[in-house]
Amino acid sequence: MRGESKRSREIFVMVTNHCNLACSYCYEPVKNRQVISPEAIKPVISRDISNSRENTGEYYLIFHGGEPFLAFREMKEIAEWAWQTYPELNIVCMVTTNGTVLTPEIREWLTGYRKRFLPILSIDGGRESHNLNRSGSWDRIDRTFFLENWPLQPVKMTIAPNTVDRIFENYLTLSDEGFIVNPSLAKEVDWDEEKHLPLFALELKKLADYFVDHPGKVPCELIGIPMQNFAPEAKIPRNRACGAGDNIVAYDVNGHPYPCHAFIGDPTQNYNKAGADQCFEKLKTNDGLLLSPGCEDCFIFSYCSPCYGLNYATRGDMGAFDRKMCRFNKLRVLAAAEMFSRMVTSPLKYKALQDKSPEQLKPLVSGIRAVLSGLTV
Repeated sequence: MRGESKRSREIFVMVTNHCNLACSYCYEPVKNRQVISPEAIKPVISRDISNSRENTGEYYLIFHGGEPFLAFREMKEIAEWAWQTYPELNIVCMVTTNGTVLTPEIREWLTGYRKRFLPILSIDGGRESHNLNRSGSWDRIDRTFFLENWPLQPVKMTIAPNTVDRIFENYLTLSDEGFIVNPSLAKEVDWDEEKHLPLFALELKKLADYFVDHPGKVPCELIGIPMQNFAPEAKIPRNRACGAGDNIVAYDVNGHPYPCHAFIGDPTQNYNKAGADQCFEKLKTNDGLLLSPGCEDCFIFSYCSPCYGLNYATRGDMGAFDRKMCRFNKLRVLAAAEMFSRMVTSPLKYKALQDKSPEQLKPLVSGIRAVLSGLTV
């Protein structure tokens, strides 16, 4: 029985490095056709569960790639084994997919387990924008299949430099189809601050106006940032926003452990056990500033924690963040503050605020004021 103090644990399993697409912003550019061995990874997962179950209330077994459905039989075997081996545990399986390789067999299996196996579809907006960066794959995705079976599962909409001027258009295209849309900026790509920041600001303004004018819509994660975290009285500790190396662990196709899937890096290189162990050790601290000292004076650190995995895989240092992303993140916070400042004058009107009591609205208002008066891009 799940105790109140128990947490969830995310176990990432890299089932294959192979992918049938070549997305322009992929942070895993080196691919091969290696597929995981279920018999080799099962004892690794069992050991992880055995060591963590005392403090864990639920498990998320997250299959990763490449395109994971290219290793469907292995993924299916591991998922069914986990459910059968640990019937007393709450194990939910998840996978991020490009949605282009679903055979009738895969569809039937997914439909049968749709409450225990959640696919997250990557789709970048309308046909033109999607095809620009995802190998022309728009017409190969059965969007209806995902909508009918997982209507509450958000889709992942990645924003690339060549589509940053179409964020609102692409969001609306997918939203009008019925999807819950989670837009996010591509990482470790060639962002040009002078060129792309103004375009990004304009698109954020369009989103803000849309959510203000459509009170029944809850703002998407790109702009629906919790303002109460920035209230001076909140005193949010400067800890890590993710659980990498804590309640998150990732195993590559050979069963080697990493703090999360973003650490895995080039699959053609030998496993650097000493480096991985050092990362695990450093991540034991909850003080994010010890890992990212360059963020010490940042006003939005409690919201914007750098991706330690991509920093390590790309630059060899968990604290070596991409400084260009700082200004983009600050623009998001400012746009969110401006949007919520317009909503908070009539909180009962907006779905995003109507469940908040007057006492809960006070720190939100305080956070808005702090952002608008203290944050510059």
